[in-house]
Amino acid sequence: MKTACEPIADTIQFGTTSIAYTIIHRKRRHNLAIEVHPDMSVTVLSPPKVSRERIRKLVEKKAPWIMKKLVWFGQIRQYTDPKEYVTGEAVLYLGRQYRLKIHNSVDKPHVRLWEGHLEVALPASQDGEEYRRAVRAAMIDWYRDHAIQKIDECVSRYSTILGIPKPQFKVKKMTKRWGSCSKKNSLNFNLNIVLAPSTQMEYVVAHELCHFRHKDHSARFWTHLRRVMPDYNLRREMLRKEGWRYVI
Repeated sequence: MKTACEPIADTIQFGTTSIAYTIIHRKRRHNLAIEVHPDMSVTVLSPPKVSRERIRKLVEKKAPWIMKKLVWFGQIRQYTDPKEYVTGEAVLYLGRQYRLKIHNSVDKPHVRLWEGHLEVALPASQDGEEYRRAVRAAMIDWYRDHAIQKIDECVSRYSTILGIPKPQFKVKKMTKRWGSCSKKNSLNFNLNIVLAPSTQMEYVVAHELCHFRHKDHSARFWTHLRRVMPDYNLRREMLRKEGWRYVI
């Protein structure tokens, strides 16, 4: 027999989905609380003398909220778990989701978007971990080529709007920034921004180009940015909320 403080496993049915949860009684707790964790587990924290039936009714009442959180955490894991670089894995490009499709080819590595898939064709001479590294390398090369092209289009457009000569830039992996502009106007952009919708990429480009005139984030800088991109605040907020997904 379980003691009052030992975890208790239980399950409810929500439509066609079973929601498993663990009840944890705590002596000093005065109310019920449901926690949904990033590992997709569900916990109900309860005072010692609350019945399982009362707890089950609360879980049933909160089932839509629990499912929403589970779906959200599932999406996060899909993009933040280490990539396996296997067929069927979800990948992003310009804000759209594609499925990775890998097959062998006698030719040199080739990557393309085709019918909702990001196809990667590689010679069959590699296998195992070596093959996955080759898939990743081919994808990074493809992303870099497309990032350079798309960012170049944005730089051309916004440098014209801002009335400055079109500058050179570099695309590279960056860990903490989406872009940077040095005191000498050297521009760098994060390779991963090519995974974001074009509206967010445009925000990053316009932001860095505005630093050509204002090197800080003073009120004058934000006023300048607002003139060329009135909805910059919305784009910035979306990038802040969605940026965790943009990982190659």
